[in-house]
Amino acid sequence: SLLAVCCITVSFCSNMIMVQDKVTNARGDLSMTPVKKSTLALSYYIATFVNTLIVCITAAICCFIYLAFIGWYLTLVDVLLIFLDVIILVIFGQHILLIF
Repeated sequence: SLLAVCCITVSFCSNMIMVQDKVTNARGDLSMTPVKKSTLALSYYIATFVNTLIVCITAAICCFIYLAFIGWYLTLVDVLLIFLDVIILVIFGQHILLIF
């Protein structure tokens, strides 16, 4: 449940940088460069994805460390599927914020 909430809240906070750039007119400074608007939007999207993924993977690793202390019962396939689930959660969490 921690990862399900974390993927949305961290993505939301990362997207606040884009809003803050519009408020402080830093976006206007970036639009003066010879960079397409689609490239700029994609860079915000990728930066949000990477930041959210780092935080969620770190949280998952902390959960695995906790499981190692109380008794490990997961197989390698289970661990890989959990990491795949984290990646999917981050992607969906980010897309939900883009819709709204």
